[in-house]
Amino acid sequence: MKITIAAILVALAIIGWKLQDAGPGSNHSLGSGAQSTASDAADVADAAGVSVGPDWIPFESAIKTGESTGRPSMIFIYADWCPWCRKTFNETFTDEIVLRYLKENFQVVKLNTDSPDAAIVMNGQTITEAQLSQILGATGLPTYVFLDNEGQPITKAMGFYDAEAVMGLLTSVAGR
Repeated sequence: MKITIAAILVALAIIGWKLQDAGPGSNHSLGSGAQSTASDAADVADAAGVSVGPDWIPFESAIKTGESTGRPSMIFIYADWCPWCRKTFNETFTDEIVLRYLKENFQVVKLNTDSPDAAIVMNGQTITEAQLSQILGATGLPTYVFLDNEGQPITKAMGFYDAEAVMGLLTSVAGR
């Protein structure tokens, strides 16, 4: 009897954990065995010809065009496995007000901390997105790093920001 009760409690704990993981803002469903990532969602939307999220540009482009556009850069550092990063992609970066404000006021870059591809040229050396994320000081995920139009650091923030909170952050940075 004690073993049966213990087994039921363990099963309920596992189900509760799975339900929490598949709750609001999650990209996957209970029992599917497959998890969608922010990149998967963007790939599907791009294949369908629908714009999802901000107009992401490469890091080098943001630095090179910063002076001519006069816009600061927002670098969003994430990982596909990060639930708060997925929540940001799915909720914050789909908000129309956030998207419009980003388009009008920022150059927007995303860096995947798990990317092994050497794709960014910096000071004559080719580095990975993961290495650049470390250089920019990402110690937690998600991380927002803001650079002025000359590529100099303004500030950084870590953690999930819903649309209202990220608008406060964006207007504060743009107002500097």
